[in-house]
Amino acid sequence: MLGLIRRFSSGFNKSFAKGGISPLLLNTYSGAAFAYSLRLLDANYSGPVVRVRRDGSSPDEVDFKASEINTLATWVGAGNNGFVSKWYDQSGNAEDLIQSADANQPKIVQGGNLLDGGMRFDDNQFLETTNTFTYGSGTTLSTFITNTSDGDESAYLLRFASDYIIYNTGGGGRRVFAGTNANAGNVTGDEELWTIISELNTAGGTSNFYVDGTLASAADASIGTRTVSNRVLNIGGSGASTHWNGTVNEVIVYTDDQSANRTAIETDIIDYYSI
Repeated sequence: MLGLIRRFSSGFNKSFAKGGISPLLLNTYSGAAFAYSLRLLDANYSGPVVRVRRDGSSPDEVDFKASEINTLATWVGAGNNGFVSKWYDQSGNAEDLIQSADANQPKIVQGGNLLDGGMRFDDNQFLETTNTFTYGSGTTLSTFITNTSDGDESAYLLRFASDYIIYNTGGGGRRVFAGTNANAGNVTGDEELWTIISELNTAGGTSNFYVDGTLASAADASIGTRTVSNRVLNIGGSGASTHWNGTVNEVIVYTDDQSANRTAIETDIIDYYSI
């Protein structure tokens, strides 16, 4: 059984000082449609991983590469907060997640310190793509998400609008939805890797939901008959009653079946984020 991903007890920035695992994840398991992280996922990607806005007496907005994440808190400044306005896509498809409204940007630095566990989403904070996407019947979505959840209310973590949603309920139960809820146990509150491999099908879609490498749902659980039609990708929810309460470190989505590579991809992620 794969080991649990733990909360960064010695600080968020320590995880990024450890360096990357070679070869990098996307160089071995290529073809991701979306790939967001604060670490470098692809050796061929040379751009920034995140754009951060700081408050305080010298407000500003700056891009940071993965190698510069440990300087982020210093740039934000003692006592100030930092917020993410853009999370760059490392897949090569340039499907960046953005948020132009200050009040809706997730927090990454609080009081001059990097937050444990990644970006913090609360209230109505979310990031989403500009482009829309359509995935028809027979499409398999393979999604890997490193996160913590407060588990205190209904919270949408990843969604293609109302067509396809990965979320938890007010009681902390994990869910995947494409017209029908499929249950996947309860949120622990600690850092977790969620792997969701779902086939969309108008005759009845199915999903397998893994937590830290272990199947947490019924095998091939029914998720309903919806497909994705002209929807943006959203991280963090959409409103006061459907927002994510917790952190997100990494989101990788393939639009094909990664079951054969699932364990290896999970091992890469768990090895990186474990202490």
